[in-house]
Amino acid sequence: MKYSIKIALTLFFFLSFASLAQAINGDGSKESPFQIKSLADFLKFRDTVNHGFCNADAVLLTDIDLSSVCYKDTVNETEVQWLPIGDWTAAYRGNFNGDGHVVRNIYVNSDVECFRGVFGLTRNAHIRNLGVETIYIHGGYYTGGLIGQADSCTITNCYTQGYVYGYFTAGMIGECSNSKVTNCYSVCTSEGNYHGALLGYINNENCTISHCYYDPAFTSVGDGRNYGVVTAKSTESFKNGAVVELLNEYVTSYGGDSLLFWHQDEGENALPRLGATSEVKNIPNEEDGLTPYLIGDELYLHASNKGIVTLIDINGKLVCRKHYEKGENHIGTLPKGCYILNGKKIVIQ
Repeated sequence: MKYSIKIALTLFFFLSFASLAQAINGDGSKESPFQIKSLADFLKFRDTVNHGFCNADAVLLTDIDLSSVCYKDTVNETEVQWLPIGDWTAAYRGNFNGDGHVVRNIYVNSDVECFRGVFGLTRNAHIRNLGVETIYIHGGYYTGGLIGQADSCTITNCYTQGYVYGYFTAGMIGECSNSKVTNCYSVCTSEGNYHGALLGYINNENCTISHCYYDPAFTSVGDGRNYGVVTAKSTESFKNGAVVELLNEYVTSYGGDSLLFWHQDEGENALPRLGATSEVKNIPNEEDGLTPYLIGDELYLHASNKGIVTLIDINGKLVCRKHYEKGENHIGTLPKGCYILNGKKIVIQ
């Protein structure tokens, strides 16, 4: 009888997960992550995680606008709060690749709502290549633009913009322990107790935070325990491409195929953003048989096989994308400046 009950419960949970995720391509495994192509897919992924499939892997294939599912309706005097991915009973433990896309319009306005962000509570998770914009979170304990509370996580190549308030709160992560945060920035305004620009409260000294930036015009480090691990950059640095160059220098020096290059849109309020198209993704390295070299301002490429090469400038803008043949190839004449080819910086003086 006990075995029958156990089998029945197992089958129930399996069918529940299958039903929740049936419209999403992929099965949530490392080999076949869920492919999120719409808001409906994003919500089904969240519900799948919160119903117990906590280690589901996913890749975001489009920008997500949450304004239709969490908002304040001043005409009808109603509010709908964002329910995050991962909570106290089901912490998110998977690998989430934003692939250069953006989640926008997160809304929370409740002093009693804790563990609030795109992700609420994460443990042993890896979140990368994700932008979060137009955040409004006025919550309780553990509120962050990206994650409310992160334990033993890896966060890479992410950024946040908006407003957060709470107890243990920050633009990126409200409370952080045993985690690694790399090549991220925040231009969120954060207020509350133990608030910080990027990280609100570091629970222990087993965190590694590097190559991360914030704009003190929005929020100072405040009384959050950041240990000086994030670097202040001026508003002008965020606008004129200086921060983009710093972010891309990390990708060029240390990045692997899981990272994207950053770029800067034109306009007074433009932010550093990740490239969401293949034209600005990391390109093959010398182990793939490609050797770039310069003769004056002429760029050449020696290749052991034919293929396609992508060249971008230091701001992440596409310079050229060309087919090359086996042997010697002339790629083009380059104006003075810095470029990224083959995962390395090329300087034309």
